[in-house]
Amino acid sequence: MAIVFAILIMMGYSSFMQKYYPAPKQAVTQASNLAGQKSGLPEPVASVGSNLPKFTQTDFIKLSTEDVDYYLSEVGGCIKFINIKKFNKLEKNEVIYDAEFIRGAVFSLSGFSLAPEEVTSAKYKYSKTQNGAVFTLNLKNGLEISKVYKLNNGNVLDLEVKIKNTTASPIKTNYSIVGISNIKIQSPQDARFMEASLYINNKRTVARMPKMPDSTGNNYIGNIDWAAMQSKYFSIVIKPYQQTVSSTVSKLPNNNVFIDLQYDINELAAGETISQKFLLYAGPADVKLMATYNVGIEKSVNIGMFGDISRLLIWILNTLYNITRNYGIAIILLAILVSIILYPLTLKSFKSMKQMQIVQPKMEKLRKEYKDNPQKLNKEIMELYKKHKVNPFGGCLPMLLQMPIFIALYQAFIRAIELRDARFLWIKDLSQPDRAFFIPSGTGNSGIPVNILPILMAITMYFQQKVSMAASIHPVTDGKKEDVLQQQQKMMTIMMPILFGFIFYNMPSGLVLYWFVNTLIMFYQQTRVMKSFHVETMAEA
Repeated sequence: MAIVFAILIMMGYSSFMQKYYPAPKQAVTQASNLAGQKSGLPEPVASVGSNLPKFTQTDFIKLSTEDVDYYLSEVGGCIKFINIKKFNKLEKNEVIYDAEFIRGAVFSLSGFSLAPEEVTSAKYKYSKTQNGAVFTLNLKNGLEISKVYKLNNGNVLDLEVKIKNTTASPIKTNYSIVGISNIKIQSPQDARFMEASLYINNKRTVARMPKMPDSTGNNYIGNIDWAAMQSKYFSIVIKPYQQTVSSTVSKLPNNNVFIDLQYDINELAAGETISQKFLLYAGPADVKLMATYNVGIEKSVNIGMFGDISRLLIWILNTLYNITRNYGIAIILLAILVSIILYPLTLKSFKSMKQMQIVQPKMEKLRKEYKDNPQKLNKEIMELYKKHKVNPFGGCLPMLLQMPIFIALYQAFIRAIELRDARFLWIKDLSQPDRAFFIPSGTGNSGIPVNILPILMAITMYFQQKVSMAASIHPVTDGKKEDVLQQQQKMMTIMMPILFGFIFYNMPSGLVLYWFVNTLIMFYQQTRVMKSFHVETMAEA
């Protein structure tokens, strides 16, 4: 019944994800086509509330590094699109951020004691500089705002916000700046990887997602070092260079979120100008890459509960790739390497299972003899374990010790951007199901995908389960029918491979490849150990 329920849950999982995480609206196909255009932009979805106005047709300034294109809008003087041009040392074009709404656009401003549309929706005067751009806006209350964008290197862009009091009287004011927003989700299933976080008082804090799009959101107070949004493969992070003690996480009408930072200007004297600086990172959620900027933003990356182990495994995988120049071969070598490292635990588990098989008939005899005396039965069983040096938990403890590694592997492979578009044999992308071929279905353009690796894995697992069953259950020798335990084991031999094949069917082929190779190695090791143990037992007899 447990297996049946598990299968039903897995079958309903895809439908659940499609319903509650609908596919994101595709706003652009190529960000490079947008530079300098005034028309032809797609119409964004309808906004909710006056505080979230839509973008209109507008001009763009394109700022580019070797790795990233930033498209800046004259409306709000903010960033409208971010296109990643290169990752994994390969040329790409992937829009990871699209500001559907002005209020939620990266580096848009609001406040200054004015209505939102007077600042957020205003058109800035702009000019391009040698290594950036300058946007300027004069407010009716006498304040002049300048946004000075400067290209840094790699995946980083710098912003300096200058606020000048052009009046003859001092002014007290405040403002907020949107730091991160609307990171693109690649698929409905990938929505679960989206996470917003802040580094407050020297501690990473996962932001609570607001339930409804509104103007308040969830407020955070403390010394804020950075704010970040992370998808499955990419991160957008803002790093303020001045003290920031307040931040708000708000929800957009498209169910994504944005985070802004608030600042109070106690008093700006007549003619005085203040300056505040920010750094923006947009690129792969890669700890090693982000650490090269030496500003602490690498702490924003969340891989999972066994993150340190996951990072180590990714480092080993990349090292093997540097040798083999193929991630498929690197995954196979990683599976072999991990199996060698864990072999002592695996061997102990197999031998413990075989020892339990040997004492099984004697345990059955004791159960019949002391069926009316549980205390005596327990004492005799413990004496039996002691005499034969059997640990009843020896079979499962080594496997439990391996669980953190298996979980870390799953966390690493499910997020590893290194596997994006990596080919191996018939597999075109190790981050996706292998999709060897398609069965025509009469609907759609491609038909029903057939994934070979999960099927091969399930077949291998079936034979491995048969060996495992033979090792754990004492054979029937008295001519009687199989006992209940043996019947259950036979059923599990069939059901477990089917269940795992179903679970792994739509998982990344890189992960399935690892598990397939691991199952092959386990099958080989288990067969050899069982044969060796049988020879030793016969010699002792």
